[in-house]
Amino acid sequence: LPLPGKIPFMVYADFNIYNSVSYTNGNPNPKYNVSSLYSVGLSLPLFSRFLVVYVPLFNSSSINTAFDNNFANSSRMKLFAQKISFTLDLNKINPINRKNIRTGNLM
Repeated sequence: LPLPGKIPFMVYADFNIYNSVSYTNGNPNPKYNVSSLYSVGLSLPLFSRFLVVYVPLFNSSSINTAFDNNFANSSRMKLFAQKISFTLDLNKINPINRKNIRTGNLM
């Protein structure tokens, strides 16, 4: 969703619903839970959307807990940087013209 005006950022939202299975105290009958994950933030498309950088602003508690557990000794800024992700659309590369990424003319 593009923001108004000439601001190059866009708003993104990712949602995921999944089933999780847990066993308690050796009980052979599994317990099924429906869980959800979400991430909302800003994306910055670059080079005609060949590269898109995603900067999350709000995450579900499960995502935040996973990052906190995996990067427990990291500073807050480093933890924030660990959450930034990107995508590359390799279908937009024309292998015949190597200048296409620098100029933004990927088609």
